[in-house]
Amino acid sequence: GRVYCQSLAITRYVASFTDFEGETPDEKMCVNMFVETLYDLNARYDEVVKEKDQSIKARMREIAYESYFPVFLSKLEGMLSDSGPFILGDRMTWGDIVVMSFLELKTNP
Repeated sequence: GRVYCQSLAITRYVASFTDFEGETPDEKMCVNMFVETLYDLNARYDEVVKEKDQSIKARMREIAYESYFPVFLSKLEGMLSDSGPFILGDRMTWGDIVVMSFLELKTNP
């Protein structure tokens, strides 16, 4: 058998066999867009976390919380549906599971 890697690719692949992907191409795109934006935010967060110099890290954290975190969070909020608690509104998708996992990992390292 084939060995697969990259958890996000595997998650998308598995979702393609379920109702967790989105019903239309537009819904699928919305879920992918949300998750990719979250991963962009995470990449910026990791830059701050990995910085070894504490004075540089403090300045990076300040810039992150004052500038790009609000921009990313605003983008994510703008992508959410008004019709329910999930990315697509009333239906949970693989993207919602990624978001919940992400928040769990970041709040309980």
